[in-house]
Amino acid sequence: MQFVVENEADVMSYFDHYIPPELSEIVVDQTNLLAQQIAKMPRTFTKHARSEEWKPVTVTEMKKFLGLIFVTGIVRKPKLELYWSTRGIFQTPVFPQTVSRNRFHLIQRYLHFYDNNAAGTNEDCLYKIHTILDIVVNNFRTNYIPDREISLDEGMLGWRGHLQF
Repeated sequence: MQFVVENEADVMSYFDHYIPPELSEIVVDQTNLLAQQIAKMPRTFTKHARSEEWKPVTVTEMKKFLGLIFVTGIVRKPKLELYWSTRGIFQTPVFPQTVSRNRFHLIQRYLHFYDNNAAGTNEDCLYKIHTILDIVVNNFRTNYIPDREISLDEGMLGWRGHLQF
């Protein structure tokens, strides 16, 4: 499936093909739940800490956050803070125009995919991301059908490491 991006609505349509609203809602719910759980814990930070500023994240805000995460994979900077820099050489206007640096860090801090109070199994190391993983894998299988000619990167084949799962 090929998309031609002409305006913001096209971008969101493309985004929703791979990251559907139900997935965004799960991430928003779990992120807000984690922030609530942490807020109920005994305070170990000062009264001026960023955690005090938490407001529940919305689906729209989460989509913006995820979009910026995708952009960091394209526009590389040595430090995350440089995406909000106003210095000419480091300037990336889309970041400060989309979300403040502090809000981005707060969402990143509480980003969560699974209710910690739910029981997990020891056999499945990925149980905390299984719901998300299933949705993403099914969407990619549905929306991306590779052409006949496929090239594998040699870096993928030469690895001899070990993964627990």
